Amino acid sequence: MRWLAILALIPISAFAFQGKAPAQKPTFEKSVAPFIKKYCVSCHAGPYAPDGVDYSKIKSVADANKERALLNKGVKYINNKKMPPKTALQPKPAEVKAFSDWVAKGKD
Repeated sequence: MRWLAILALIPISAFAFQGKAPAQKPTFEKSVAPFIKKYCVSCHAGPYAPDGVDYSKIKSVADANKERALLNKGVKYINNKKMPPKTALQPKPAEVKAFSDWVAKGKD
C-alpha cells in the first residue's frame, strides 16, 4: 500500500520541478488592448489627441492590424522612454515586451 502512495507522488513532483510555466504568446485581447487602455488613451484619444495620434480608435484585432504603423510608432516611443510621460503611470517591462512582441509578430 505504501508504494501506491509513493507512485501517486511521482507525477506531482515532476510538475513541481519543471520551473515556471512557459510564457503565453501575447494576444490583442490580453496584451495590447489593456496596454493601450491603461497607458495611452488617457491622452491619445479623440480629435484633439497630441499630434493626431489617436489610440482610442483601436478597439479590435482588425483595427490594430489596420493601424500597424501607428502601433509601431508607439513601440518606438515606449522603447525609447519618450512615452508615457515621466509623470504618468509607467508600464512594467513584461507589459512592454508583450505589447512590443504582439505589434511585431501577432495578428491574432
